[in-house]
Amino acid sequence: MSSKTMDTDKRDAATLKHGLPHARVLVKGNTVEYIDGNDRVIRLWDTDILRFRPDGSIVFDSGGFLTNTTKERLVAFQNKVAIWQERKVWYVCARYDGPVYRFTDGMTYHPKRGIEGAEIVKKSE
Repeated sequence: MSSKTMDTDKRDAATLKHGLPHARVLVKGNTVEYIDGNDRVIRLWDTDILRFRPDGSIVFDSGGFLTNTTKERLVAFQNKVAIWQERKVWYVCARYDGPVYRFTDGMTYHPKRGIEGAEIVKKSE
């Protein structure tokens, strides 16, 4: 089977499962990528967990599902924000020496401004 046929099969499967035309399956049929207007979106099940905007910003959303799978997908499909968990609380940081924030659905990473829409729990040193 050619890679073009495989890619078409993945898109067809995503369209059938998620109702998203032009979607592409990324992982196990539960994670797809699709275009919404000018945004590139990563969806896990029925939640748009990452939204990449043309200005370079990224919107994060767990849909309230703070699971290992959600965290793994959020980490795997972007490389601007570190995400980790301590005692069932998720934290994020945009730079190694930057402030640490509590993960918040709807928070946004901006290339020039860093993370917005999340509570700072530890300031930069």
